[in-house]
Amino acid sequence: MSAIKALGIPKIKALGLGNSNTDEKSINSGNEKYFVGANWASRNIKFGQFATLNISLHSFQKNTKMTVFLYEKNKVEDRLLDSKTLQVNSNRLSVKFLIKEDFMDLFYEWGEDKELEFYCKINYLNSKIYAEYKNPLILKFDLKTIDGCKPEINFPYSKDDVSEDNFPYTSNVFKTISEISDLIKFYSQLYKVPEIAVAGAIADEYNSRKGWRKSVDWFQDDVLINWMPNFAIEFDAFINSNKKLLNSTKHDLGIGNIKLETAKELYNQYPQTFKKKNWDYTDLVDYIRSNDGTVHLATLVIKKAKTLFDSYIKQFKQEKQEAILVTYYKQGDSYYKKFIEKLKKNPNHQIGSGEGCRVCMQRDRIKKALDKKI
Repeated sequence: MSAIKALGIPKIKALGLGNSNTDEKSINSGNEKYFVGANWASRNIKFGQFATLNISLHSFQKNTKMTVFLYEKNKVEDRLLDSKTLQVNSNRLSVKFLIKEDFMDLFYEWGEDKELEFYCKINYLNSKIYAEYKNPLILKFDLKTIDGCKPEINFPYSKDDVSEDNFPYTSNVFKTISEISDLIKFYSQLYKVPEIAVAGAIADEYNSRKGWRKSVDWFQDDVLINWMPNFAIEFDAFINSNKKLLNSTKHDLGIGNIKLETAKELYNQYPQTFKKKNWDYTDLVDYIRSNDGTVHLATLVIKKAKTLFDSYIKQFKQEKQEAILVTYYKQGDSYYKKFIEKLKKNPNHQIGSGEGCRVCMQRDRIKKALDKKI
């Protein structure tokens, strides 16, 4: 009879991963005389929730302490994430660990498929076990899909997935959205556009700043464009090359990666929305690189998208409307033109939501970042 069965603890089925069994390391290994075993109370856990580990002892000493360590199991190197110290006055104990949303950042560090595995190491009176080491708690990113968000994202990614390598967003992205949440709410209300779309557009661009791209963005923002005189930028605009190396107005600036040429178009199209007049390119560069400027300009792009698409998408769910507005932010007028061309050929054609799906799939976390300071 297994130790779990003897204790009357039911086996718990794990999200299609089989039954929860006490790790063989935990029993009859001589040096672990106090332990019967330990296993997760439930495997139906999501990021941002608590995972409970139930621990059972053969014997114990009153008023002693036990330390439980939470590890992320990995082929490269297991990582200590958290620890708890318990007062032991019973042979049955429970410990709760918050599976932080920040743990999703481990996806990027290890380069693994989009799932994480957690186990606990328990130390008690010089005896220890590795609880659920061979049958760990497995968490995958919880996709919130909606009708019309195609293609669905599969793990591992295929070349056809809209996500590519920009999904999910890191915890730093949500912290940044939280920091500028007041600006997002202000401008979204002012121009009557969905705040999730504005926040999502900025988040999707900011999340792309990883690896070599981060260095390139820094060079563009703080070195190249920052020190270019206005006449040099105007000359680039006059030549109007499509290559970034030959046209400074094609560069993305600020945390929302707004092109300088886009900012100029918005400045000319909505002059009444800017506090100051007669700005040249260098003024716009400084404005884009500020949080206020980024949010203001990003909101104007979403406002423009809403004006273009409103009559075609108003029957869709709010999440899909937001996804479409974000995709326009990503692709610009070409996204709208492609849709109109298809509509001419087929009057029943409905627009796809494209890259904006990444926003609706993480909508809850974006909303939390907007509503609560992180």
